[in-house]
Amino acid sequence: MARVGGVYLDTDIKPVRPLDACCPPGVAAWAACEQREIISNAAMGFVPNHSAAWRAVNAIEGSFFERRYVGDQVGPGLVARIMLEHDDVVLWPPACFHPRVGETVRNPDLPRLLLQEHMFAGTWVEGRRGRYGSLWSVNRNFHS
Repeated sequence: MARVGGVYLDTDIKPVRPLDACCPPGVAAWAACEQREIISNAAMGFVPNHSAAWRAVNAIEGSFFERRYVGDQVGPGLVARIMLEHDDVVLWPPACFHPRVGETVRNPDLPRLLLQEHMFAGTWVEGRRGRYGSLWSVNRNFHS
C-alpha cells in the first residue's frame, strides 16, 4: 500500500457508502478513529508513496523490539503513532466507521455521518470461530 496507495479495511467492515466517500479529492491519507482519542488500524487509506505509509513500513521492525504488546508493535498503537506525526492525515471521527462504540451509539447524526460500519466480529477469536466457519471454508475452497 505504501508504494501503490489504496484503502485497507478490516474484513469485518460492512460497506455503507462507496469508498469514494472516504477518499474525497484533496485527502492524501486518512484513518478511522475508534473513539475520540483512539486511532484505529481497521480502516485507512493512502495515495501512492505517502510518507506516513512508508514511515509505518520502516517502523515495523524497530517497533517489535521497542514494544511488548502486539497491538502496539504493528496494530493500532503503531498506526496511531505514525498518523499523529503527519499533518496531512485526515482522522475520520468515530461516527464515520465505529457506530457501536462509546459516544457514537447516541449520536443523532450517525445515519448521515456513517461511511463504513466496523462490526467488531472478531473472526480470529478462538471462541467465535464456529460462528464464522463457513467464511473460512469458502476462503479455503476459493484458493484450491
